[in-house]
Amino acid sequence: MNADPEAVATSCDVSVIRILNCTLWSASSPTIFVVTVPACKPCAAQNPRKVRWKLFYNVTDKPSNTLKGRKKMIGAIDHIGIAVKNLDEAIALYRDVLGFHFEGVQTLNDRKIKIASFRCGSESHIELVQPLSSDSTVAKFLENRGEGIHHFAVKVNNIKAVLDEYKLKDLTLIDEEPKPGAGGSKVAFIHPKSTRGVLLELVERP
Repeated sequence: MNADPEAVATSCDVSVIRILNCTLWSASSPTIFVVTVPACKPCAAQNPRKVRWKLFYNVTDKPSNTLKGRKKMIGAIDHIGIAVKNLDEAIALYRDVLGFHFEGVQTLNDRKIKIASFRCGSESHIELVQPLSSDSTVAKFLENRGEGIHHFAVKVNNIKAVLDEYKLKDLTLIDEEPKPGAGGSKVAFIHPKSTRGVLLELVERP
């Protein structure tokens, strides 16, 4: 039975329906879940306090491309960035004491930082970040907060598309255009005031 979700509130006899062109859920096979909708008119007339009732939706239709694409925009955690004052000492700690697999050091002169990368699992990394100048953002972070977690980064397939969507959603972007990152990547940062106080980095790998 095909029905408009607003039309089913005229009767409590309908318990399972199909939502056409569903944009809320993705389902390659039938999925049953519970949602809350306004009470049907007969129930509301008999008991005005009964304003909501539960209905099972059988979602079998192909979801919209918009939501399906959005789910694919954000991938796995790419890395955790840790601000450090002395990169050589931090490398010795993470490599020799903590046992992380050291992959190398890269200098990003345009961002005034030096990065030491450690593999953590099959996909993620830890990046130790040392400022090369007192006016770099990492130097300011160290001055205000001391050493510690500076940001976390997620992988994206199309960084420009994600930035465009975030801009439409009125998120505050530190970088409206991607910048060169470590390992030939493209990166961009989202301001912490838009992410509950956390500096978020988007990373598109080559």
